[in-house]
Amino acid sequence: MKLKQIFFISILMIFFLGSNYAQSLSIYHQITTFDSIPVRNATIEIIGTSQIYKSDSLGFFKLPNEFSGKIKISAKGFISRKEKINSMSKSLKFNLISKNGKRANQLAVDSGHISDKEKFYAAVKYAKENPDYSSYANVLDIIKGRFPGVTVEGDRVIIRGKSSIFGATGALIEVDGIVMNKDIVNTLQPGEIKSIRILKGNQLTLYGGRGANGVVAIKTKKGTSK
Repeated sequence: MKLKQIFFISILMIFFLGSNYAQSLSIYHQITTFDSIPVRNATIEIIGTSQIYKSDSLGFFKLPNEFSGKIKISAKGFISRKEKINSMSKSLKFNLISKNGKRANQLAVDSGHISDKEKFYAAVKYAKENPDYSSYANVLDIIKGRFPGVTVEGDRVIIRGKSSIFGATGALIEVDGIVMNKDIVNTLQPGEIKSIRILKGNQLTLYGGRGANGVVAIKTKKGTSK
């Protein structure tokens, strides 16, 4: 066999092995609800393409290691969400929010997204009464993960449809009834938060002009124990 042929075959083998290795590096992501219950058979759509994936029995799905783009995650009984993933993203966990009402919860079970009906309904009831935010890195991450229609830009919370004649778009942040500086809010420990409410419309009457861009009302476990 000639030297050129050997060289050509070697290049093909390296390319083939490299391609297989790249595929083996696919990154797995997980879809859950109430932070811990796997959502199976959820649809993951690559926006702008016809590519669609499904989450497995443990809520996992995989994308190519170097994937970069936007995805849409949807499942009956849950609020859909869009996420941007870049090529540097590690394994991510996406928490779907259950739609309100027994009908929505039943859809989640009947559609095969939740395998254990009793466990799911118990989790729904418990989560409403005792929300646990300890798995989040900070307050802004909680808001991004829990409240559809609300976005975070830097240290500002933007409530959809809210704007100010002064040009500011950040919502007012209130902690235990006291308006707080955004820098101080970032020091709050997620595990110490009892509840978070997004206030808008008629709920803003008491805040006057200060609440023109909406209000994020946070209650801490310490503040509500008094």
